[in-house]
Amino acid sequence: MQITLRNYKDSDFEAVKQNIVDGGIFDPIRDTRENLKKKIEYDSESIIIAEKNGELIGNVFFFEDGWAAHLFRLVVREDYRGKGVAQLLMQEAEKRLRDRGIKQQIMFVNEKSPHLIEHYKKQGYKAIGTYRFMRKVFNSGN
Repeated sequence: MQITLRNYKDSDFEAVKQNIVDGGIFDPIRDTRENLKKKIEYDSESIIIAEKNGELIGNVFFFEDGWAAHLFRLVVREDYRGKGVAQLLMQEAEKRLRDRGIKQQIMFVNEKSPHLIEHYKKQGYKAIGTYRFMRKVFNSGN
């Protein structure tokens, strides 16, 4: 299977959004077109797209601050799961981060997905604790 990995561009938004929705990880506050535009303006390599024959079949996001990195929004279209696409996306993200001198990365994994936790353990990831993410949304009046 010939998979191409490339950087996200704005015209990918609808396909990426659909992937994230289908993967059950869509956040209507975080995953807006405007936010993804800001993300790639800040770091043009921070959203990686997997494509086959011009069709977007997966993606992974990362952010890093020069000290550590976080991977998130890793999702592969259902009909391409189990075919190594996620591993290609992970390897590319890891390569980009290593090339930047990053020494560690953290992967966000839903605790309700024990099969993913086991999969990432096989890739060399270790559980480092249990955390609850909390969010505060700033309104224009705050």
